[in-house]
Amino acid sequence: MITHVAFDADDTLWHSEGHYRAAQSAYETLLASYIDVADANVHARLLDVERRNIKRFGYGAKGMTLSMVEAAIAMTDARISAVDIQRIVELGVAVLEHPVELLPGIVEAVADVASDFTLLLITKGDLFHQEAKIARSGLSGWFHRIEIVSEKDIPTYQRVLDEVGIEPARFLMVGNSPGSDIAPVLALGAAAVYVPYHLLWAMEAGHGFDVTSPRLRQVTSAADIPAAVRANSLRHDRSRWHSRRCRHLTRCAARSTLAIGPSGARHESSSFVDRFRDLAVRVCRQCETRSAQPADDGVRGAANQ
Repeated sequence: MITHVAFDADDTLWHSEGHYRAAQSAYETLLASYIDVADANVHARLLDVERRNIKRFGYGAKGMTLSMVEAAIAMTDARISAVDIQRIVELGVAVLEHPVELLPGIVEAVADVASDFTLLLITKGDLFHQEAKIARSGLSGWFHRIEIVSEKDIPTYQRVLDEVGIEPARFLMVGNSPGSDIAPVLALGAAAVYVPYHLLWAMEAGHGFDVTSPRLRQVTSAADIPAAVRANSLRHDRSRWHSRRCRHLTRCAARSTLAIGPSGARHESSSFVDRFRDLAVRVCRQCETRSAQPADDGVRGAANQ
């Protein structure tokens, strides 16, 4: 059964991407004094620099700001003034100091899920910035464990689960990023609730995941998260029960291949064995079908959205 539920932070608990978009819009306006920003394709060139610098600076506003400075120097052939470099730094500071704006209904959703499950918070980004946002959010008290990581991939999730002491089958992740919150968790064998946000950073886009997975639910708002978590947990419990019954019948069929005859000699009881095996096969197919069906609770699997 699912015992631990983890929440992503940025754009799952509070608004984030919009602040970065605003900073990048102001950045392009600033660069317009030096270059034709449309012709220079500023957004794509900045993204290339950010992608290259992830291993150096990590994720977050500080890494974005350093990449903005580097890209501005390159795109203006080093003509950008020290005053405008300072303005770029101020754009990054504004993102760092922006007030935390919780998503509608998220406080109630977190409290609801916490009534039945142990909560974790797993987020990536700059350590100081994420710590500050978590503190300002007022949500930290709900979480049994808070992880601020440099990357959200299969090894990272496996490390967290190992340290908590649980198997993937007991874990569910709630988040908005296909590449960070959904795909690696499903690949690990855990469950997920996908809550798309209307904005997605380009470096988080383009990551596919198995939308047909019975371990996945998709919702459109924070208010739907608790029902989706419980539906996934219920599906998991039903799947385990059917799987146990399937394995039991299969073992019985195998043991019945040889039956004891009237004389005490062992011989094949073909008719009985064939009927038993047919039953086991039907049960196995029922297990697969029922495991793939969403719980009848109004929350639909991602494949049905």
